[in-house]
Amino acid sequence: MFTVKSAYQLGFDEAHRGSATGSSYRPDGRRSCWQLIWSSDVPPTVRNFAWRVATDSLPTWKNKYVRGIETSELCPICATETEDSFHALCRCTFSRVLWDTMAGVWTLPSISTMLNTGKEWLLHALEPLPEIERSMLLMLLWRAWHIRNEVVHNKPPPPMEASSRFLVSYLDSLIGIKTDLSSDKSMGKSIITYDTGTNRPHAFITTVPTWRAPIVGWVNLCTDGSFADDGSPGAGMVLRDDKGAIIFSSCRQLFSCREPLEAELCACMEGLSLAIQRTELPVAIEMDSLIAVKMIQAKEVDRSIYASLIKAIRYLMSIRESCITHIVRSQNKVSDSLAKFARLEGRTMTWIGSGPLVATELATIDCMNFSS
Repeated sequence: MFTVKSAYQLGFDEAHRGSATGSSYRPDGRRSCWQLIWSSDVPPTVRNFAWRVATDSLPTWKNKYVRGIETSELCPICATETEDSFHALCRCTFSRVLWDTMAGVWTLPSISTMLNTGKEWLLHALEPLPEIERSMLLMLLWRAWHIRNEVVHNKPPPPMEASSRFLVSYLDSLIGIKTDLSSDKSMGKSIITYDTGTNRPHAFITTVPTWRAPIVGWVNLCTDGSFADDGSPGAGMVLRDDKGAIIFSSCRQLFSCREPLEAELCACMEGLSLAIQRTELPVAIEMDSLIAVKMIQAKEVDRSIYASLIKAIRYLMSIRESCITHIVRSQNKVSDSLAKFARLEGRTMTWIGSGPLVATELATIDCMNFSS
């Protein structure tokens, strides 16, 4: 029977069949398309995982049901579809959230373009991608399977922001090793970039982004949440004018905080509440949590467990002319130091026009950077 799936499979096989002097099979019996996996610049664990996906040998609920291990082939997490590898990695709840999160920091194919073309859907998805994007996709799917396993085994899923930082750091480290980077050259930082034109990652030495003062007539509020492995959280916030002078700085000890994302949102809410009391000027809010910023900026009603926090932040932003943007960590050092101070010292304090020594020193360096 002719179907779109069979046509896609035929086209894929034809594309890899090669010329008259070759075929899609090598002399030793291996198909050349498998090189899409085995030649990828990812750890062996990830390549082995990808091979299991492409050979449909993951222990999905569908495969377990076929073997009589499970009584249903429905996904154990969302219970809306049969759990095959495509559903587990591209359609299930946590996989889609991770995909959306990583799309903000990596160049990935749109999840809407991913097609379930059969057992070898992964090979079909990898075939048109540049080398670095293949690596990104494989790392993403590998992490999605890890999160799925945690949930299936009744463990809390890792925070998406933690997964994002893990994946970015892991891939950057792999590329750094491959390109033989040193950690510090002429006091600059080794920055990994991904050249999709040549399909190869490369590195260069550049100046790390630093804090920038707000435009004249605005104030800048930087907030940050700190969350340790032992579960102890803290929040830091600093409000500065267009000359870089501190209006206030504050640290907050947090209680009953579940994960880093909650600490980030609590810090934003506390900081914005204080800022409205301390200035009549418009407030430019900056955070280094991309997920938190996207949640606050979203137009739709938030239905996550942090809905009340998001609602409170949006309400505070409506009271005063304001905007919120994402910055990198190197631009958020002052509030980061305040958040760590709160977490380590277990204290809640506010300084008017000043702050603890480490914070004021970092603020002075920020002023030197943006004025130079």
